[in-house]
Amino acid sequence: TQGIKHHLIDILSPKESYSVSMFQSMARELMDFSEKPMIICGGTGLYLKACLYDYTFENEAEEAYDPALDIYTNEQLYEMLKETDPMQATKIPNNRRRVMRSLTIQKNTGKKQSDIEKEQKHELLYDAYIIGCTMEREHLYARINKRVENMFSKGLEQEIKHLLDTGVCFEDTCMEGIGYKEWKDYFEGTCTSEEVMHCIQKHSRNFAKRQYTWFKNQMPVHWIDMEQEITIW
Repeated sequence: TQGIKHHLIDILSPKESYSVSMFQSMARELMDFSEKPMIICGGTGLYLKACLYDYTFENEAEEAYDPALDIYTNEQLYEMLKETDPMQATKIPNNRRRVMRSLTIQKNTGKKQSDIEKEQKHELLYDAYIIGCTMEREHLYARINKRVENMFSKGLEQEIKHLLDTGVCFEDTCMEGIGYKEWKDYFEGTCTSEEVMHCIQKHSRNFAKRQYTWFKNQMPVHWIDMEQEITIW
């Protein structure tokens, strides 16, 4: 950490849930009472926007969902959302928890989540300078692939096994992220670790592509080409 104080790291156990509204509250409290400028580093666009913009949450129930939705498959839930809020459905494919949350918001508020987001002004609440790192797509994908290989060599499989041994399961929120959810089939004996690696690499590349699209459309990002000489201002 080179003497730089970090916040909101290692604050929960793997079995505890977390949400964007929780992050918004905790991050804003840190920023509002800090005597120094703060750097928010990360890549989850919704979390960053919720923190920096006039992003509010209808029906403050964190990311809870209607338990009656548990009986439906992922495909059934997604079809329900596509029928009632097609715009929101395009934003969250293959994410059961977020689809269930969108459906729950509709039930509790009588409004589509996409309409709720449209009603907000999308104005920055902080004097923020937003920087994004970029490079040639081919080079970026090569770096992503290498990073995943490094994760494996440094014991990613052992980390997953340790979490499972301590009672964590693949249905827990902490196992839904890229790099964790892909191990389910491996520990069920239906694929190899090499297949897991390729799957994580693919999902990571896809996520990077979605990040570029999201940030270019949602926030005033100042892009810096990491392969060119950088001028420090």
